[in-house]
Amino acid sequence: MLLPEAVTGVEPDRRRRPRLRLAYPIRLHHPGEEVPVEAKTEDLSCEGFLCISERLFPLHETLECELVIPSDEPGQPVEHDIVLCFRAEVVRVVPQGPEGVFGVACRFADYTITQQFVAQSVMVEC
Repeated sequence: MLLPEAVTGVEPDRRRRPRLRLAYPIRLHHPGEEVPVEAKTEDLSCEGFLCISERLFPLHETLECELVIPSDEPGQPVEHDIVLCFRAEVVRVVPQGPEGVFGVACRFADYTITQQFVAQSVMVEC
């Protein structure tokens, strides 16, 4: 399995933790909302993530999120996927052009990782 590469650039990175360039679907919603917003991650670290969304979220808003990481074994059923469920605080919003698309940066408030086929939940600390 190839690991995603860390995001690097010419300018010094202000972030405290390395980020991995990962493009996974993510569902975001306000607590109590029934219909989530579908988005896609751009990068991920142990402290948070950046995603691209068609919905504008206010700064400092707390969101409930769900990120499904597919099994790295080809042909495995969806029950073998890893589900990352968490709350996150919106820390930055950047317009991504005139089409109403936004880069939304969030910091994890807490999270659990569940591997569905063993039906266990494990807390992971950074």
